[in-house]
Amino acid sequence: MAASSSTDGMQSSLQKQAIEKARSYLSHLPTEDAIFQQCVNQADSIPDVVKSVIQTSHSYKRRQSTDLLRKFERHTQFLQDASDIVNIVVQTQAGIGCPLWAPIKFVLKVSKDHAQAAEQILNLIEVISENHPRFEVYGKLPPNPILQTALLNIFTDIVEFSVRAFRFFRRSAPVRMSRLLVRPFKEEFGDIFDRLKRRTEVVDRTAMATQLLRAEESNQGTKITA
Repeated sequence: MAASSSTDGMQSSLQKQAIEKARSYLSHLPTEDAIFQQCVNQADSIPDVVKSVIQTSHSYKRRQSTDLLRKFERHTQFLQDASDIVNIVVQTQAGIGCPLWAPIKFVLKVSKDHAQAAEQILNLIEVISENHPRFEVYGKLPPNPILQTALLNIFTDIVEFSVRAFRFFRRSAPVRMSRLLVRPFKEEFGDIFDRLKRRTEVVDRTAMATQLLRAEESNQGTKITA
């Protein structure tokens, strides 16, 4: 009993830390900005935003824009599945009304280098999707504090990425170029990508373990009934 109580307390503490961190990073974004509020309230997807930005931006060549949009569209279902699951956890456990992809859409809209911003955002999405093939399964599992905390941490990492990307891509072209000479994109965002990869692997392993435990409990219940 004591061990169980200690574990519950630790899980509660970790979840509280994840919530505080998420709120802290959100405070570094202009959440009251009219464009940010559009990203929060409008139902358009990331591929929709990418398509809109391509149509109004001069930083894309025709073939480049077509290829980029196609890559984003391949992730449309994944983006929706991830949003459906993470938003529930973020809203119910953290009381945060900011949807998962709103900060990403905001960066896409306000960036001064839409092409490079979109490339880095695509990298972010691919890191998560490669390690999260079963987001639609997570919503069918019973509430699990470890899984909820891991999903909160993914939300926080995405917000942190958005803060860094917002600051970087709002700089003038000469400042961005000189910055890249000292700190390439791999160093600018690499630590977040590495962390997200670890987080997504934890989520997937936790979900698999929860699913197996649920199946085992169901089998035990069937045996007892029989």
